[in-house]
Amino acid sequence: MYFIHIFSMMESGILLSMAFDRYVAISNPLRYTAILNGSTSLKISVGFVLRAITVLIPAPVLIKQLKFCEANELSHSYCLHPDIIKLSCSDHSINSILGLTVIIITFGVDSVLILLFYVKILITVLGIASQEE
Repeated sequence: MYFIHIFSMMESGILLSMAFDRYVAISNPLRYTAILNGSTSLKISVGFVLRAITVLIPAPVLIKQLKFCEANELSHSYCLHPDIIKLSCSDHSINSILGLTVIIITFGVDSVLILLFYVKILITVLGIASQEE
């Protein structure tokens, strides 16, 4: 469960970094290599990996504290946090709040930033074009 969610969060981070990369390439084409050099790319990558690891540390800890009674079948062949929560017969409100918070913090913020970068790309491209073109 932990690794499935980490990889999905890292995928969201990769999409965000790709949007940032395209924004820098279009808005500052002459300074692109100076802004996004190897060390900057490495810092961005390490940042997204560390974000995924640290944000998801509480999930398995809280899942371990749940009590499971009867049902022991998951709806998929792989473990997902909501599926495991549904199987528990104890109070799982903290786990649900954690799951919602993680989704809002990561995928919500990433989606808004990706949209912002592409809007800024569109504004830059439309600003470059002259009236005659």
